[in-house]
Amino acid sequence: MLLYKDVFTGDELLTDSFDLKDKDGVWYEVQGKMISVSHDVDVDIGANASADGQDEGEGCDAAGSETVVDVVHMNNLTPANGFDGKSLKSYIMNYMKTLSKYLEENKPDIKDATMKGCKPLLTAIMKEWDEYSIYQGESQEDGGMLVFMKYNEDGSGCTFWYLKAGLKEEKV
Repeated sequence: MLLYKDVFTGDELLTDSFDLKDKDGVWYEVQGKMISVSHDVDVDIGANASADGQDEGEGCDAAGSETVVDVVHMNNLTPANGFDGKSLKSYIMNYMKTLSKYLEENKPDIKDATMKGCKPLLTAIMKEWDEYSIYQGESQEDGGMLVFMKYNEDGSGCTFWYLKAGLKEEKV
């Protein structure tokens, strides 16, 4: 399995257990779906329930569940709250400047294509930023990659975008 980590924070952002679609060699596009996650399961592994005078169904009861987006839940993404249009633009500009330096030093062969190829999607996101949910890694460290999510218009789930150059692959 491949794990994809933020090159700046080291946060785990994605795994190849999801279908990663390469978009223009610059972005990974990932489809997310809603799933139900159970919490606080009480499992009784004691003696025979009927011998103890209990109903046999007792002891294995889910106390509750919630509906979550699979990509967010399975990758421990956290909401990047507090952005308005101006602060989001500033964050993205700073991130892209830092990424450009990183690519110049570590992957100069993809720097120009990445910087040029990311502009159309980032421009579209900035125009409709309030229609996107924005996530970041678990550490919520400033300067880390932002992951953009938008619900599909047909109600079939949601789509996530990850900037490939901001990820490093790790085999686990």
